[in-house]
Amino acid sequence: MGSDAKFAVRDLYDQLDRGFEDSQELFGGYIFTKRILADFMQALIRSQISASDISRYNNILATVETLLADAYVGKMPEKYLKVPYRSAIHAELYAVLYRRRGEPVEADLLRIITADSVHTERRTRELRELGLDIVASKSGAVNTYTLQSLEINPSKLGSIVANHIRADKSLSVSARDRLLSRL
Repeated sequence: MGSDAKFAVRDLYDQLDRGFEDSQELFGGYIFTKRILADFMQALIRSQISASDISRYNNILATVETLLADAYVGKMPEKYLKVPYRSAIHAELYAVLYRRRGEPVEADLLRIITADSVHTERRTRELRELGLDIVASKSGAVNTYTLQSLEINPSKLGSIVANHIRADKSLSVSARDRLLSRL
């Protein structure tokens, strides 16, 4: 993978060095290089995430599951108490934030994992729904995320249940409203 990245960068450099006679060739070279570098950087970050990093995230999910059960069993149907956000992307984002806990992590670094900006912001927001204390901030033109604490905030967990209820298309409006009023 590293040799592909070197080749792509050298090729783009050579195109730039030759001038801008064929802008379409230059654009094509840029797009190719960008794609190769994105894949290389994503693989590099993923290679630094250990099994214990993933296990740490799975422990968070287990804790959230217990907190949901403690708060809502007997008050809500169990199908609404399922913990979402079990994807590898969520675990990888958490791992990067965990390793730099208390420090701002540039959104651009997290975007390497998700391969786009929209999904990075959405996945980070979803981690917050799990009760994680992740603060988004901006310094100049740089967006950052900081994992402030390893404590789970149980008051955030009602949004998980509410999202499941809202997504249940089999419920009538009145049944949905009744369930939501119990939160």
